[in-house]
Amino acid sequence: MSDSTKSNANTSPGRVVPLFPLPDLILFPGQLLPLHVFEPRYLEMTEDLLDTSGELVLGTVLGDDKQLLSGVAPVQQVAGLGRLSRYQALEDGRFILIVLGIGRVEVHPHDGSTSYPLTEVQLIEENESALCPDLRGDQQMRLRAALAARGNTMTIGEQVSINQMADILLMLTPLTVEERYKTFAIRPLERRVEAVLAAHEVAPIIEIPELSSEEDGDPEFES
Repeated sequence: MSDSTKSNANTSPGRVVPLFPLPDLILFPGQLLPLHVFEPRYLEMTEDLLDTSGELVLGTVLGDDKQLLSGVAPVQQVAGLGRLSRYQALEDGRFILIVLGIGRVEVHPHDGSTSYPLTEVQLIEENESALCPDLRGDQQMRLRAALAARGNTMTIGEQVSINQMADILLMLTPLTVEERYKTFAIRPLERRVEAVLAAHEVAPIIEIPELSSEEDGDPEFES
């Protein structure tokens, strides 16, 4: 592990949580993500999550590694740590989960006795207060302008962090999964912000059609 990696990761011993490898998927902090769980080992994982803290890692599987998903596919080293927010148990035993992203983590292999994979995680600190005030102000201004250009309609209050704005912009910018993941995994924070802004500058602006006013019935979830 490089010195820069050490300085940006929590140096306390990592905790062990379930790992759910998923193809071409990135869980961002603050994002709510629906998951359909049907494979027996991940049904067991879900049952265990309901009896514990509900924390799990959604590991990103890219490229040729997606051919290994029937086993335990290798995941990228930086991943999204999530917490089970809501769930729906279906009559046939499957689950629909809603997972809330709570942080970026480094993942390390961990052998366990469960049928589903486990991973040791170390939280990646996003120390915005360590940024130079001039740099912080400049990045905030540029991120707000970029989000407006991308048609973001959410209110970005003063309390919204640079990290949150950068993640929103990264999700709105049209990129390949590999490009988006590469930027998602950049450390430290100020370098990731600059990379997101650079990607925004060269990517086309895509008009997003307005949603229909028709409402579909929402499934009932348990929290």
